[in-house]
Amino acid sequence: MKSVLPLVVSDFEVIPVKLNFRLSVKHSLASRDYTNNVVVRAASSSGVLGYGEGVPRKYVTGESVESVLAFLTTFTGNFRNTAFDSPVDLIAHLETLEKLPEVQANHSAFAAFELAMLDLAGHHWGLTLSALAGCEQCLKQLVYSLVVPLLPVEACKVMLRQAADYTFPHVKVKISGDQHVERVRFVREMLGDSAEIRVDANGALNQATGEKIVAELRELGVVAIEQPYSAEALEDTARLKKLGLMDIVLDEGATSLESAVRAIEAGACDIVNVRVSKCGGFLASLRLIDAVLKKGCAVQLGAQVGESSILSAAGAQLASTGVAFRWLEGCFGRHLLDADLSERPLAFGPGGLVNVPTGQGLGITVSPGALSEAGSAY
Repeated sequence: MKSVLPLVVSDFEVIPVKLNFRLSVKHSLASRDYTNNVVVRAASSSGVLGYGEGVPRKYVTGESVESVLAFLTTFTGNFRNTAFDSPVDLIAHLETLEKLPEVQANHSAFAAFELAMLDLAGHHWGLTLSALAGCEQCLKQLVYSLVVPLLPVEACKVMLRQAADYTFPHVKVKISGDQHVERVRFVREMLGDSAEIRVDANGALNQATGEKIVAELRELGVVAIEQPYSAEALEDTARLKKLGLMDIVLDEGATSLESAVRAIEAGACDIVNVRVSKCGGFLASLRLIDAVLKKGCAVQLGAQVGESSILSAAGAQLASTGVAFRWLEGCFGRHLLDADLSERPLAFGPGGLVNVPTGQGLGITVSPGALSEAGSAY
């Protein structure tokens, strides 16, 4: 449905979901074989629907499913029967909401709300998510990285044998601070010499041994390390960066525009990992990217482990705007999930290639049956 009339938002439904994984996923901060996400379904007075998703993680933004549900149950009630005359009107309203203290404290919750509103508006006015945000969708196909979690040896072998056929150009390997050399060598042996390798410590290293570990990884050809130390250890991270051994990426240490700028000014990173749910939505991610690039730092597109195609589509729309992301992550779809929420899951293919959704809003079609089943499993 496409309209030139004002968008009247009539109702919201906040749905906690459980999505099971095909394998157990682990890194130094968490281990899980399923994920609990929160989906927001927004409806217009003309019957159009829009969907958004948030993936709360205590160790990233301090949020839980319970806190997201509590926030959204109250927050969405303020927007029932609200009218927006144009996409410009809606975007301006969302940008105003982002500045509220309660929104700043609930990034993944607001991301779910914002994406639902943008998806709804895209279907109402016949625009893609990127077009709604005033961006040109200049890329139609994207190249994603493989992410290798901390798995038992045999399970990792199975995963990498399958991944080898996809010939990913770049791979991120999770490390825990021990057996890091063995893990990287193992991945290299399984995938061959052509893939560029980076690692993600999720804050597992400490200052006493971190420099030695990074030096060893450099000798193996590793090009970057993500979140080597805890989010609070900016001084230690800055000292590591000064050594110039490899690029330093911050993720948990850069959850907002303010924290990212603080880390850059402290000399603690070369690259900031931008995740839509972590950063508070699509629009906030765009502003964060702009600020980071202006500070002379680079960006990569990250993803929440266990996100459905709803969030993956938002990431792909973000990447389609032509931002010079160093790497792209996400779009695992059914490679990781037993069941996705989209009728046609968004997932990388050979070479890590993903076709950008070109439909209205997020560009995907959420399956009511799959959403109901995932909601019942929560």
